[in-house]
Amino acid sequence: MLKLKPLPQAEQEKHFKLLRVRFDTQVSSSVIAVGKDPYDRSLIDHIKNSLRVVLLGTPAEIEAFASDVVNRFPAFSAYAVSRKKSTYPNHVTHKNTLTIINKCLDYEWFCRQENGWGAYALVQAYQVRICPYCQANHVNLHVEKAKGVRGAAAFQLRPPLDHYLPKSAYPYLAVSLSNLVPSCAQCNSGVKTAGDPRGKGFAHPLDTTKISVQFSSRGTLRKTLNGPLQANDVVLALKGADGPSASHVREFRLQERYDWYRHEIKDLLDRDEQHRDLNGKLRSVIPRELYVLGFLEANAEERAIGLCLRDIYREISP
Repeated sequence: MLKLKPLPQAEQEKHFKLLRVRFDTQVSSSVIAVGKDPYDRSLIDHIKNSLRVVLLGTPAEIEAFASDVVNRFPAFSAYAVSRKKSTYPNHVTHKNTLTIINKCLDYEWFCRQENGWGAYALVQAYQVRICPYCQANHVNLHVEKAKGVRGAAAFQLRPPLDHYLPKSAYPYLAVSLSNLVPSCAQCNSGVKTAGDPRGKGFAHPLDTTKISVQFSSRGTLRKTLNGPLQANDVVLALKGADGPSASHVREFRLQERYDWYRHEIKDLLDRDEQHRDLNGKLRSVIPRELYVLGFLEANAEERAIGLCLRDIYREISP
């Protein structure tokens, strides 16, 4: 739906420097903590030698890196993706390797960095208000309750970041810059969840694939002739303009989710009728765009369901 602009080079370097120091610090202490127990040193070295790609790679580059790890370290990859670790109950090597990776590339630690660079600063740097996946909801900071605290202090803000490639399957991408996508709670936790998009051709908000979804209310008919339009009368149809766009509509359940906004579409259709009923002189001084649509067409991407309302506004234009 929406595309994110890559962060400026200065912010990218902040990200790399912070996480490189974290990696260098934790890799030694984590190996010491493992002691004489085995771990896959070749995988840890591979991540360390590719750290710049891991942390700052483009969506295509980190997906290629993930594919390379899956091919070169299939046993560990199978262990990481398994939801039931009981499949490998006694595999000490995989467990230790995963522990080291999680310590070195710790998303929870990154989220806690409130001064300087961290997940909060990353979300703010994107300057995005609307979820790029659905364009239906705002990107808000999540609020969660802290344990052992009461009152207002019990609530803490957390940044709304989706791991495009799930960190459960690819723990070494847990803090990769292009793998952290500001999104709404519905897309992150309810629809996309931990599904793996690798190799499926889905568009990433930071890649060059344009996602174009066309919205139409042409099927809308009043149940009562000349009566008021009801929200349940509204029929909304979504259509992806091409293969990737159609896949995006299906993957994020956009048809079902946008049906929820029939009330807002009804309001737009009502305002259109009201504007048409104005006498000619009054209609000439009340801009149709602002009266009916409620915002300028050029600002549609900055409004929740703005693209949907813009398409319908254009569809019903005289």
